Amino acid sequence: MKTTQTLNAIPMQDEHINFVYEVKFCESNKAALHGADITFDEWESICQKNMNDPDEANFIICKNATPVAWLKMNGHAQ
Repeated sequence: MKTTQTLNAIPMQDEHINFVYEVKFCESNKAALHGADITFDEWESICQKNMNDPDEANFIICKNATPVAWLKMNGHAQ
């Protein structure tokens, strides 16, 4: 019997910044996600700015309660 896992999208919060940094800047994802070599502090500053931008929306996709993906939408008019 196949069990279904629930995926939920939640708005990105400060506590997700480290997760997204690890996803975006790991060697296997860096080129595909246009990642540059930046420090975590630089990334945190960028995220703080982006989370306050009304034209951008960032979501964390969770499988049950575990973050598994990051979704970024630009040009998001509220």
